[in-house]
Amino acid sequence: MKDAQHWAKQAIFAQDASNLSGVVHSFSELMSDIHSYSWDRKLGTDWCNHHPLVVLFTDKLADLCGIQRELGTAQFSWAYDWAKEHSEHGGDFEYIVMPTCSECGVTGDHVACCSTWEH
Repeated sequence: MKDAQHWAKQAIFAQDASNLSGVVHSFSELMSDIHSYSWDRKLGTDWCNHHPLVVLFTDKLADLCGIQRELGTAQFSWAYDWAKEHSEHGGDFEYIVMPTCSECGVTGDHVACCSTWEH
């Protein structure tokens, strides 16, 4: 299993990639490592699916396939900042979940348009 620092560097590197096949192979290997880490700690599938490294890889895959949806700068920046920090300083795969509005589902920086807000 490769460590979080390795995968953070790969996620940042992938942002400039143009080879879908290479990104898919790296992403597959990352998911195996993330799931192993999650399994050992009983963190669950949602934890894996929302990991900053997964956000960066899936955003790039969508871009390369031409199906890019508006991820939002807050979510992408959150994931990129996590990867940048871990690529430079190492650490484990743990991350802090971004806050999500329970009423409208918006994640990250959010204009107070709703009455309920989960932190």
